[in-house]
Amino acid sequence: MDIASIEKLIAALERSSLAYLEYQDSSIRLCLKKGGSGLEVQPPLPASLAASAKEPERLKADGGVSAGTQAQDENIITVVSPIVGSVYRSREPGQEPLVSAGKKVLAGDVLGLIEAMKMFNEIKAPCAGTVSDILFEDGDLAEFGAVLFKIHKD
Repeated sequence: MDIASIEKLIAALERSSLAYLEYQDSSIRLCLKKGGSGLEVQPPLPASLAASAKEPERLKADGGVSAGTQAQDENIITVVSPIVGSVYRSREPGQEPLVSAGKKVLAGDVLGLIEAMKMFNEIKAPCAGTVSDILFEDGDLAEFGAVLFKIHKD
């Protein structure tokens, strides 16, 4: 699906009385929603996609950076990118990040933003806990399914 087709779908949704539109084929899954405050929490990725998600360097709670993976812990919740776009830690350049490693969050708190097609979408915490890892640098391009945050569930 090309950008022009996506833009036509967006325009059609804006003109319609529909509030939500979902399109999927073998190469793309597109979810459009009118109004609201941003993206909703997406269902977990299929195991095949989750296993293929590349994990970049992580910002640790102590401020250092480490690479690699840690053992799976059922109390660690991963927050993945539901779309392709540029990810940001703050609402405006120069502002304090919305969250940092070691910060406590509640379910629904905004963790970051994804910019796609000049629209900003909020990434929200799926549960209460402590942000244990931030897996991107401000302005990075996130692929669909890329792990962005890890939260240690309370």
